[in-house]
Amino acid sequence: MVLPKDLLEIIHSYVDRFNFWESLPSPKRIQRLAQKSDLDLVTRLSLSPFLPPHLINTSTFTFAFQLDTDNLKQIEEALCGSVENCWQTSVIFWLFIENEETIYHGCYTKIFEESLFYQLVNILSLTPEDATGLGFLYLIKNCCTSAGQLYLLH
Repeated sequence: MVLPKDLLEIIHSYVDRFNFWESLPSPKRIQRLAQKSDLDLVTRLSLSPFLPPHLINTSTFTFAFQLDTDNLKQIEEALCGSVENCWQTSVIFWLFIENEETIYHGCYTKIFEESLFYQLVNILSLTPEDATGLGFLYLIKNCCTSAGQLYLLH
């Protein structure tokens, strides 16, 4: 018995999707990429007057800043520089945004949404008026949660 062509196409489509999901890297590897990307972004932010450089080497910190046009420009420059020069950030960008077969699903979603890259992209996606209207934001590093990942909270 031969299956109809439409049904065969559906079956092949499902098989292709299963093969894609089986070939994904482990969530731990993606988590390490996000952490290295976060570190590069913080380093780039500290090279500008935005973030005091001595904070990078501390295990925990809270840094409050107000979003103004100068800070938005520095965030944009750090983000663009990281995508262009840090392969970990480039991979995060490709896996979650640029790639047609994005991995923005399941356990990978949480990793991406907790990344500093994601949070900075969200800030920059706002209109300048909406961004400056947010007031103060806090960049928090807590070594007791998620292996010392960085968070932006407002």
